Amino acid sequence: QIVSLRVGAHPEQPAKPGTLIDYATLRNPDHDFSDLALFNYCKFFVGPNSGLWLLARSLNKPVCLINAFPWPWINVPFPSNSMVMPKKLWHVEDKKFLTIFDMVQMENRYHWKNFKRDEFYDQIKLEIIENSAEEIRYAVEEMNSRLDGDQSYPEYRVSRFLESYNIAKETNALFPSFFVEENPDIFPQSK
Repeated sequence: QIVSLRVGAHPEQPAKPGTLIDYATLRNPDHDFSDLALFNYCKFFVGPNSGLWLLARSLNKPVCLINAFPWPWINVPFPSNSMVMPKKLWHVEDKKFLTIFDMVQMENRYHWKNFKRDEFYDQIKLEIIENSAEEIRYAVEEMNSRLDGDQSYPEYRVSRFLESYNIAKETNALFPSFFVEENPDIFPQSK
């Protein structure tokens, strides 16, 4: 069984009872050192590409980035014990998901600051789809199993999907296998 712990400061609402240890709502806001200790003793980190994942990496902890977009290309040189799961981008007019290549092209085409403005997505007719609870659960289970030595999952290396764009060649990170297999429109070369 995987024991999950939510960290951070000032959450908008408490977590549902029984789903995890909600340290974020229990912690004393004047004791940030406790967050460091928790990161130091965790098996791995799961979260978005916010500042907390960098703390986990600085402590050499495996990272499972979820809801990643815009993608942290500058920071992508992850070790092989890390995973990245992007948000899905739905093109409203074309009625289809952007492929992984479309997402990369988008980041090459637009200034990164545009991705921080909600109205930008309306202008380019994109709807952002967060990772589902099921996708996150499978990614966490796969991450935990891989760290325990289970090599039965297929490997979908980030670099395999992005090498033609000369991006992420140095990374050994993986896309979660369930996410790739359940989203063939996003990963057409995985078919």
